[in-house]
Amino acid sequence: MPYHSNMTPYYDVFNAEEEEDFLETETAKCRQTLRSLLGQLRLQDPRLTDISLDFGLGKCDLANLCDALRDSNRLERLKISNWPMGDKGANCLGDAIASPGCHIRELSLRTCGIQGAGAVSIFGALEFNSSLVKLDLSRSNLRFGLVNISEAFEFSIPRM
Repeated sequence: MPYHSNMTPYYDVFNAEEEEDFLETETAKCRQTLRSLLGQLRLQDPRLTDISLDFGLGKCDLANLCDALRDSNRLERLKISNWPMGDKGANCLGDAIASPGCHIRELSLRTCGIQGAGAVSIFGALEFNSSLVKLDLSRSNLRFGLVNISEAFEFSIPRM
């Protein structure tokens, strides 16, 4: 592409301190939101039917969420994105979803770092939770886990 002298150069200045402050602020907001939601879940608040969490929180946060989900008979939709829980977090979530008191209908785990073992745990929860009808694992690293998933459910994945 030829250079045009009338083009204004664009410079993106990255300030690491501002970015770090922003991330700390967003994480603090998410933790506060999560604490409030966990309280509502534990009290079986009938108004709480959807939870959407978008940001990376810690392992303790996920463990607390999983504990609250075990008896969340009113929660219908759970959306978690950009939370690097990986397979260990997915296993914890799979155990919570398999609990008799959990009646989630829709689960979205986008960009959560879930691989094959974590996906198998989530799929395994379907054996115990028949209310889950929609599952979104998009933007996960499942390329190497597809064989495990197909073996777990005894179906073949079409080859392209």
